[in-house]
This record gives sequence, C-alpha cells and structure tokens, in this order.
Amino acid sequence: MVVTDFFVVARRSDARFYDFTSLHPTRKLVRTIALEGGRAVRMRMAVQARPDYARRQPAWQVVKGGYSMVDVSLFTSVPLTVEESDLVAEFSLESGSRHFAVLDYSDERTAPDFAAIDRWQEITEASGTSGTCSTITADRIRRSLGAAPSR
Repeated sequence: MVVTDFFVVARRSDARFYDFTSLHPTRKLVRTIALEGGRAVRMRMAVQARPDYARRQPAWQVVKGGYSMVDVSLFTSVPLTVEESDLVAEFSLESGSRHFAVLDYSDERTAPDFAAIDRWQEITEASGTSGTCSTITADRIRRSLGAAPSR
C-alpha cells in the first residue's frame, strides 16, 4: 500500500522555473492511496470537520464529486455518506487500484479527476519546495510500529 499526501503548490503561468517568488498555494490538500499488489484491504475514511473552532456545526451539501460547505469541499473517488455531521467512506482497496481524497478550501472548487491530481503532484514536486509531498509505504508503516516488513 502506498499513501501519498501533499499540498498543491503552483506558480504563476508566466513565471520561469527558477522564480520561487511566484509560488503560491492553491489551497488543496490531496491524499492518494494505492494498493500495488496483494490482497484487498478494507478501508474507512472519516472527515470530522469542526468549522470555526467547533463553534458551528458542519452543514455539508452534496455537490458533484463530493460534499461542500461554506469554507471547504471534500472530493473523493469513493462514495461518501454523512454520519451525524461527519463524512465517511468505507471501501475495499483492490490490488492495482488507486483512490483519492481532496480537501479543497480554494475560492473556486471543482471535483478533480486522476489526471488533475497527477498534474498537481507533478507541479508540486517540480516546484522544488521541500516537504510538500510525502509518500508512505505499508512497510514503512510496519517498521514505525516495530513490526517486520512484509515479504
């Protein structure tokens, strides 16, 4: 299993590749998860949003590709349901499959597809900003918990 997290970083379209002063966040947090081999894994994702430091209840509305409220949208490649005020997805991650979740708090929010996510990751990695993209493999997770890597 491979989990990749990153904040999308972009440049002005007219900027040169070495112009780091033009970097600006696009206000999207992306997580992809892929199972490159082995048996299917049951997954559960829960988003427990608490707007305005929990002074407001989340008011999720269905939008194309996910759910949205005043401040943020959540787009996923798996079906979401609302449980109380939380967004929940339960799915099976099959061998060779890949899924995403995008927490988008930009001004213009639209549901992405895998092509957009791949482009965002490529742009972010090419930006040269350190620490913007983190990939974790299942073996790394096992080692951090003191377990032996899989064979």
